[in-house]
Amino acid sequence: MMTCGGASVFSVPVGASDSPMPEIRQQYEKAIEDFARRGFIVHEVPMEEACKLHTHVPQLGKNMFVLGMLCHIYNRDLDRALEEVGFNFAKKSEQVIAINRTLVQAGYEFAKETVEYRFEVSTRPSKVPMIVTNGNQAVGLGIMASGMELLAIYPIAPATAATHFISGVFQEVGGFVHQAEDESRLCYDTVSSRGLGMPVEDKIKGLNRALDLFAT
Repeated sequence: MMTCGGASVFSVPVGASDSPMPEIRQQYEKAIEDFARRGFIVHEVPMEEACKLHTHVPQLGKNMFVLGMLCHIYNRDLDRALEEVGFNFAKKSEQVIAINRTLVQAGYEFAKETVEYRFEVSTRPSKVPMIVTNGNQAVGLGIMASGMELLAIYPIAPATAATHFISGVFQEVGGFVHQAEDESRLCYDTVSSRGLGMPVEDKIKGLNRALDLFAT
C-alpha cells in the first residue's frame, strides 16, 4: 500500500480471483469491494502470470518479482538489488542466482510498463554509525542489550534461526545460552532462574504470562 495524491493505493495480485477454491475467490472479491468502499485505489496486478514467463514455480518467485517492481516504483538502484541477490544466494548454485536475478529484472520491467505511479524517496548520509540486520539478528541484539544473563531455549521453528544467531554471540556480553531438552524442562529452568533473580527470555509463544503467574 502507498499514498498517491492523497489517496491510498493498493497493488494486489489477481491470482486469488482465479483460485479453484470458492472461498478464496469470495474472500478476494469481498476484500476488493471493501477497499473500494473505503476510497482506496486498487490496481490488480497479474503477477503470477508474469512470473510464469520466467519460472515454472511462480509461488517461489513472487518475492523477487515484487522486489523488482518496488525498485521501479520507489526509484531504487536496480543494479544494487541485483548485487544483493547474488550476495544473499551466494551459497546457492549459479542457476538459482540467475533465476532470481531474472525475476527481479522482470519485475522491474513489468512495473515500468504497467504501473502508472512512481515515487522518489530521498536518502541522505547518516552522521552516526548504522547497521543492517534481519529480524532474527535484531531479536538477538535486543536480548544482548537488555542485560539478560541466561537465555533458556527450546528451539523450534520459527525461533530456530534467531537462536542460531544469539548462540554464537551471547557469550561476548557475558551471557549463557541453555538449550532445554523439552518444554517441561524449559519451564523448570525458566522459573528456577527467575527465583534466583536472573532475567530470562524464553522462546515459547504464550508461555511468558503463564510463567509470570506460576513464579509468583
